[in-house]
Amino acid sequence: MGRGFHGKAMVVAVDKATAIRMYDKVKKYWTIHLAALQAELETCDPLEQPELQAKIDYMQSTDMAVVISQGQNEIDDMRQKGLDIRPHRKRMLGEDLDTKFKDENDPLRLAFVAPCG
Repeated sequence: MGRGFHGKAMVVAVDKATAIRMYDKVKKYWTIHLAALQAELETCDPLEQPELQAKIDYMQSTDMAVVISQGQNEIDDMRQKGLDIRPHRKRMLGEDLDTKFKDENDPLRLAFVAPCG
């Protein structure tokens, strides 16, 4: 957020479970950072509000997704690791995430991926 350039990013994890864990971790800290910016907006100098509001709007509009290959028994395998792949798999099957990520105007800006296998 602080680089001055808004683009897209792909987080390449070592395996599928790590991709889901990274998604969960980024979502958690994204929410915390967004809340801090919103709190700051209430007390900041009025001249700084437009820039801060633009950051907030960008963060609120940013979409994130896990994109990993499907595996046998993946629901049970991930559950044993304390993870729920079902919402991610539902999204992978129901949306064309590849096209969305490649579209510069689409809000899908963060993809969490892992090598096959």
